[in-house]
Amino acid sequence: MRYAKHTLVVALLVLAGMTSFQLRVSNSRAAGKSNNPSADKSSWSVYCLPYISADIDRRPVIVRSVTTDPKRGLAVNKVEIFSRSKAVRSVKLKWYLSDDKNKGVILLQGETPSIKFDRVLPAGGTTEVRRDVVVFDEILDKVSDHAARGAEFRLDVSVGSAAYADGDTWEEQAAAGLDYLSVPAQARAGESLSDYLNSPKELDDGFPFAKIGYAKSAPAPAPQSCIPTYTACVYHPCGRGCYWADCSNPIPGASMCVSDPYGSWCTTTYCG
Repeated sequence: MRYAKHTLVVALLVLAGMTSFQLRVSNSRAAGKSNNPSADKSSWSVYCLPYISADIDRRPVIVRSVTTDPKRGLAVNKVEIFSRSKAVRSVKLKWYLSDDKNKGVILLQGETPSIKFDRVLPAGGTTEVRRDVVVFDEILDKVSDHAARGAEFRLDVSVGSAAYADGDTWEEQAAAGLDYLSVPAQARAGESLSDYLNSPKELDDGFPFAKIGYAKSAPAPAPQSCIPTYTACVYHPCGRGCYWADCSNPIPGASMCVSDPYGSWCTTTYCG
């Protein structure tokens, strides 16, 4: 008799424990929680490129390419500067951080001190600047809430101002948001260098500017800096201080992405 009572008590305790566990699991699912602690963590990414603005063909001095190296804390550490019409003595570079999930809205921005060239950059020429423009690891904490939501970060680098050899200066006009160059989607497929050219177009507001255009029957254009693939270098985190890169990120601007075979350094170039 005593054995039967003891068995009954044990059975009731086990049943109560199972019921309590089932209730906790049900409540967890009802609250949208996962039993896998890593399943709730979103994966963010970041890609870096020259600022391909809608008025890029009217800017006298531009960043033509940016190179990123994760060995240096995922830093934009090399840029190529192009001057259209005047000799340039020095520049200041600006960077803008945005999230493609809310396109054009600037989350963070910064500017380098004046960078004086060893030799004057001649009109129509390019020069390479090797220095850290922005280190993403150093600003990630400031946008950690966006990263937690799986942000698709975008770092645009542009020439903020230029000092010419003749004493004149030029300064980029400040903007509340980023305005990107758009390209017809049909121009991205089956394109060759002979299909790629610059032709006068108009913005929706009627303001004329030299915009990238495409025509299958057009004469061969002047040589371009590269054949556009409409991609940019995108980095994915693989742990603290660890990143891997590829060139799969599509963008509307006429650009080309090139990375080393190991996905370390990666360069995005504006093909214009």
